[in-house]
Amino acid sequence: MEPIQKCLRPLQVLIAKADANGIGLAERAVDDYLASFPPGPVQAGAFFLQQEVTALWQKSNGAQVEFANLVFDYIDNRFAGVK
Repeated sequence: MEPIQKCLRPLQVLIAKADANGIGLAERAVDDYLASFPPGPVQAGAFFLQQEVTALWQKSNGAQVEFANLVFDYIDNRFAGVK
């Protein structure tokens, strides 16, 4: 299975449930995905992941949108090295 699929499968479920208890699992999925890239190309990987999460976000509503926004923020922070 491709790293992006390993990341998106749990994110799809977690965004659909929008349960705050799933934030740690979402962060781990993002971390594992970004770790699959060498240091240079990680920017492209983060951008691609944001595109995929955008597609999930567009199908969401209410708390799901908020959860997806948390995922976006986490991706941004990870890429910026804030974590």
